[in-house]
Amino acid sequence: MRPLLRLSCAIALVGIAPALEAAEPPFGERKISITARDQPAADFLNQFFAASSLRVAVNGTVTGKINGRFSGLPADIWRQVAGAFNLIAYYDGSVVTIYSANDVQSRTMSVAPGRAADLSGAVGRGRLSDGNNRVRITSAESVLATGVPRFLDQVQQIASALPRTAVRERPPVAAITPGQAQPLTPGGIEPYELRVFYLRYARADDTTLRTGDREVRMPGVATIVARIMGDGLPIGTVGAAYGDQQVRQSVPRLMGKGLDSVAPDASRSTPYDEEDYLGLPSAGQRTAQPQPQPLPQVGPRITVDPSLNAVIVRDRPENMPAYEGLVRSLDVAPQIVELEATIIDVNVDRLRELGINWRFRSGDWGALFGGDIVRRTGNPLTDTLNSGAANRGLSLSGIIGANNEFIARISALEEKGAAKVVSRPQLVTLSNVEAVFDRTRTFYVRVAGDRQVDLFNVTAGTVLRVNPHVLVDNGQPRIRMVVNVEDGALLDGTVDRIPVVERASVNTQALIAEGESLLLGGLTVNSDMDAESAIPVLGQIPVLGELFKTRSKRRQHVERLFLISPRITRLDSPAMAAPTPTKLGIAPAAPPAPRLPMESLQ
Repeated sequence: MRPLLRLSCAIALVGIAPALEAAEPPFGERKISITARDQPAADFLNQFFAASSLRVAVNGTVTGKINGRFSGLPADIWRQVAGAFNLIAYYDGSVVTIYSANDVQSRTMSVAPGRAADLSGAVGRGRLSDGNNRVRITSAESVLATGVPRFLDQVQQIASALPRTAVRERPPVAAITPGQAQPLTPGGIEPYELRVFYLRYARADDTTLRTGDREVRMPGVATIVARIMGDGLPIGTVGAAYGDQQVRQSVPRLMGKGLDSVAPDASRSTPYDEEDYLGLPSAGQRTAQPQPQPLPQVGPRITVDPSLNAVIVRDRPENMPAYEGLVRSLDVAPQIVELEATIIDVNVDRLRELGINWRFRSGDWGALFGGDIVRRTGNPLTDTLNSGAANRGLSLSGIIGANNEFIARISALEEKGAAKVVSRPQLVTLSNVEAVFDRTRTFYVRVAGDRQVDLFNVTAGTVLRVNPHVLVDNGQPRIRMVVNVEDGALLDGTVDRIPVVERASVNTQALIAEGESLLLGGLTVNSDMDAESAIPVLGQIPVLGELFKTRSKRRQHVERLFLISPRITRLDSPAMAAPTPTKLGIAPAAPPAPRLPMESLQ
């Protein structure tokens, strides 16, 4: 009786959805007129469907630009645009979703034995299939669905609502006498267990860090465990993109949102309106979000509680030792690294005026300020960098064993006006976690379009990114650093009344011993300054005033150095010592995870 009830609910779910026919959208008979001038296809489609009084969501794969004037019935205009750009429209009774023809996919839906015909019949009764979207029964327990992602999601939702048991008669359950009233466990139901893992050091949820036009997303323990153990979803559907990603350099637009920016009334929404399985925002927003997958009712579950920094797992009892070993192996004490960055500007012209030919050496490292003297050190790297065209000015390379002497010489040059310490930030980070020093200025450029205005932000300044990794080599602690330096400034010139931005960047990696420092150089800044001074009153006399004026031109050549000094911070507490390697399944346990037995859902 229970499987029949589930099947009837699945059919009723399809039946109450309004007009789920995947045919051409109901444009109506009112003529419209639209003019496009080198307009992106997504913007044109939003404008076109808004004029047709239809809600639309444009997939991110729809690209291209449209030019021309379109006038007539919306259906005729749509056929013309769809044929030119090879587009597919899917209307579910509420929103028209626009896809490229390349978005058509195939997905195999697994159901209980004998339920494939029920799934195919439910799709047909819901009028979801058409020429581009269809289902085909491949076996008694699987169906091959082909179509756009929105169609596949709706078919998957119907498949999830079908009963999980095969089409067969369930054996009768013996009657229970009143004196032996006990809860029965129907056949096929397996016990499940809940376990809560409280983390000490690692983060349970994901972490996102955004600086400028870069966004770094790091997965938490819950995401890592879900990717390994599956979380009941197909392989490749858990989680999102992680790592360093570039983000859009403009302020979010306002045009096209209107009332769509207000949350809909849940009491007036259909079952398919309550959640957008495409992950697309409302009509005015076109940024595609990760596509959520419908969760099956049985199988493992992995979720996170950010307030407790805990990972919650539901799975079979025999699988819990694997979860415990994996979580404990990931939850280890991190190594703290203190980073000190010194940004130095060296005025090469001032060095020459002072007649300083200053060389500093520390081990295999060498630096030469001013002059053109070349000394062979025997180190191929140092000899190469300190020769050739780089003889005049600044030449440097290598690793500093102790930076105290170097800083002392810089201080001496600073007193003579030949050097200047611009900034000396100090950061504390964890091993394998990027530290960012951002000292920039941002201004916004207005770019006018046909019906809207975009504000693009332009940033100039100094951005220093350091990602340290602590390792032990033959008992000697070492630090591997991935360094990215970006140095920029606003110039006096303009293009289309927009200031010109000059940028220079350095990307490198280095492996140094504890106590050593890394020095980066080669970023040069040339500036031309024109100065004019005049005697008051006399300098303002026409023609004769030129005799009482003084003009001077000065060209300044500045070399910018970056001295990065990492230090490993050791905590006094024995419990917070450096991490030791652990084998899967035998890592030390943190707070005990409570066991909550439960049963799966039928």
